[in-house]
Amino acid sequence: MPGLSPPSRLCLALVLLTLGSCSNGEASPARPDVVLVVVDTLRNDRLGCYGYDRPTSPKLDALVAEGVVCEDVTAQWPWTLPSMVSIFQGQYLTEYRDSLHPDAVTLPEAFQGAGYKTIGVVGNCLVDEKRGFARGFDQLAVVDCWLGDDKETLGEHDILHLNKLLAEPASAAFALDSAGQRAPVFVYVHAFDPHDPYLQHAGLDAALPVDHARAVEPEGYWMEQIRARGSWDEAPPMRLKNWKASFQRMPKMRGRYDQEIRYFDEGFAQLTQDLRAAGLSQDTVFALVSDHGEGLWDHVSNESPETLRESPPHSFFYKPHGGNGYQTVSATPFLLWGAGVPKGVRIKAAVENVDLFPTLLELADIAPPAGLHGRSLVCQWQGPSQAWRTHVFSGGSHTMAVRDVRSQMKLILPMGKSIQNRREVELFDLNADPGERKNLAEERSEVLGDLVDAHRRWSEQYPTETTLRISDSDFKSTQDKALIEKLRALGYTESDTGIAIPEAASSDDGSKEQ
Repeated sequence: MPGLSPPSRLCLALVLLTLGSCSNGEASPARPDVVLVVVDTLRNDRLGCYGYDRPTSPKLDALVAEGVVCEDVTAQWPWTLPSMVSIFQGQYLTEYRDSLHPDAVTLPEAFQGAGYKTIGVVGNCLVDEKRGFARGFDQLAVVDCWLGDDKETLGEHDILHLNKLLAEPASAAFALDSAGQRAPVFVYVHAFDPHDPYLQHAGLDAALPVDHARAVEPEGYWMEQIRARGSWDEAPPMRLKNWKASFQRMPKMRGRYDQEIRYFDEGFAQLTQDLRAAGLSQDTVFALVSDHGEGLWDHVSNESPETLRESPPHSFFYKPHGGNGYQTVSATPFLLWGAGVPKGVRIKAAVENVDLFPTLLELADIAPPAGLHGRSLVCQWQGPSQAWRTHVFSGGSHTMAVRDVRSQMKLILPMGKSIQNRREVELFDLNADPGERKNLAEERSEVLGDLVDAHRRWSEQYPTETTLRISDSDFKSTQDKALIEKLRALGYTESDTGIAIPEAASSDDGSKEQ
């Protein structure tokens, strides 16, 4: 990456071991253990600590009540690979990148260089060694993708299975030496729940009935959009019957998503309990973030008007992530608790996932490597900074978005397939319109121009060395076949990633089911 000139691995280790926190100037008597949890595909508006009125996360809510909730969070990319590259490098992506840059010091490398033992378990098979994510780990276990219609391995991706995979490396990492001492430990857990397919958990039906999920707002939005862009009034009877069935299924699938979060919540509580039993220190820093959110049919899919006209509801509206830049896919949780973290604090300043890297290093009293784009959040609870960021940014294969933090005006610029599908430039006032329903681009041209300029300056300041080095037509024929197979197995399409992916078998609601 431009601006990065990291030292050798040996020099890096010496530097990180000898330098303390840049912010408070106080050396810790002993560095804390650190547990980083990435919850795949988790919208923050589906957690109790972010105001959701269903009991999806009671155990997590109780934990974070003893810590910090960042209220305004933006993920840097709406699908996993680029987002995780950004998180592990602590850097913005202004163009597509699906692997860690060879010159970047990664988050686990920073901890490893500071004398930490580093272990991890990953439920998303994209986050693998080939993409560079094993760098800096003493041991990293990544589950395999399921292939085709084989659903027998679905259970291997959930939080309880990750807990089993973590048992042996955790026991070894926490083992004491002959003097009764051990090195601090960095633990990375990447949970796959609640990523599609949304499984129903019968044991949670009483607490979270699948047919009681929060409805899409405003009332009547789905039908209004289909009538405006689709062909409901002209559909033949048999198609109309199938479309009505699709309407009935979408709310239940939203309910399954809620159950998947609750399933993670209970599994994570068990995982933390087992880590404590294995030797995790009472003075541990915990962080929980997500790589991106989920569409959940809140907006119209990024397809051409002609395709939309013939699309049933479950594909007319967008279920997954990657294909748009709305808050549904970019507003994610950022939670901290444990050693060095104050209790009961809610940070209102605009936070981005790039802030995770420097925040964890400061809490562990480790000097950050050169080239990070994020900022440590420690200053936000020591005394909120008046010179905090004024804009937040998120990329994407088909959109780029920028938001003015003060005015809450948000611009979504069409890219890639959005341009091909004749999608408009979109401008929203999130204060008045948090659901991003009313496009103000024509009414507020001066605001639009200011945000376009802000995005241009940001792109120029943070140029990304993309991994997409060849033309689009060549890319579609020569792209890494293994990556395409994994993306297909996880249910991604070209509409999500911008990568040509063969069609996968799907159920009549557009999602693979067990």
